[in-house]
Amino acid sequence: MAIGEKGAIMPYILVLCFVFSALVATQALLFLTEKQMVTSYQHYMQASLLIEKSKKEWWRQFERGDDKRAGTYHYDSGTVSYTQKATNSDYDEVVIIAKLNTDTVVNHRFFIKRLYVEEEVE
Repeated sequence: MAIGEKGAIMPYILVLCFVFSALVATQALLFLTEKQMVTSYQHYMQASLLIEKSKKEWWRQFERGDDKRAGTYHYDSGTVSYTQKATNSDYDEVVIIAKLNTDTVVNHRFFIKRLYVEEEVE
């Protein structure tokens, strides 16, 4: 088909439409991926804030002398549970797990030195 013939421009328009639709599809995919990443990051940050809030509450309880080894804090956006376990050394391990209502789970752990270490009595 020569350029001057009737309908000769149709293949060029089809190629142009295909390229344009591929560009639109790529942009839509990038947008959806970025939206999903932002939502995941938001959930992670929300769980991290719950962990920090619970960690402060746990320290208040610990400083008051409350010797609970496990517990749960309930918030509007999820729950945070903690466990305190003795290790083989002079430290206790505290594990804090935040679970949001969106099924996002974030773990945090730290160690605290025991003030009074039980020694074996002979």
